[in-house]
Amino acid sequence: EDPNNYIGNNSFGPMLHLEVNDFEKEIVEPFKIRSLIGTLLNSMKKYKDNPCIGYRKPFPDGTFEKKYTFFSFKEAEEMSYTISKNIEERKQELIKEDDYIGKHFKLIGIFAKNCCEWFLSDTACQLNSISTVTLYATLGQGSFKYILDQTGITSLFLSPDLIDSLLKFKKNINFTSIKNIILFDLSLNIPETTFEKLRKAVPNVYSFKKDFLKPNDNLREKDLRLSSPDTV
Repeated sequence: EDPNNYIGNNSFGPMLHLEVNDFEKEIVEPFKIRSLIGTLLNSMKKYKDNPCIGYRKPFPDGTFEKKYTFFSFKEAEEMSYTISKNIEERKQELIKEDDYIGKHFKLIGIFAKNCCEWFLSDTACQLNSISTVTLYATLGQGSFKYILDQTGITSLFLSPDLIDSLLKFKKNINFTSIKNIILFDLSLNIPETTFEKLRKAVPNVYSFKKDFLKPNDNLREKDLRLSSPDTV
């Protein structure tokens, strides 16, 4: 950068690019946002019509389209709020609440690969101060059991590719705390037989698309408790 493009120097305060017209609005205000969800919501409003996150549509033979289908920032925001409100409405059933080291925790698990649903679910949790507990198939069943024992979570968001791993862990370590599975099926076509297969191991199995993306007019955005910079 050409130093002539800047005004001021380190002796008198910050160096500002000549294109900065309003220091308070353009520099100070954005830095008042001190949480991840605050930054994301700001971007969702600022870039509402821009592509936010995408997926490739599946074909019946198990292959995928080469191009991505994108959700805009506005669509992602709306879906995240809808998911969050549907979780809140079922909180007695889905959320594990606990007090630890002077903090009150609301916990829910995610056992999934990276995907649109992962992003939307985690964002939905941040909208209501819910701490996500992430589990990993690559760390083995010992790690899986340890995390369940430590947290006592009762619900898992689950991606279809990890169903067999979950059922294997269920057989080998016979975990009993998990009562609810929310199966990620927004970007995939999941047959009913898959849901039935899961119901043999876990009492309640929900469709992410049908049960958590359905409009919820019983709650408003202000009924949710947005995560603060101190929220875990």
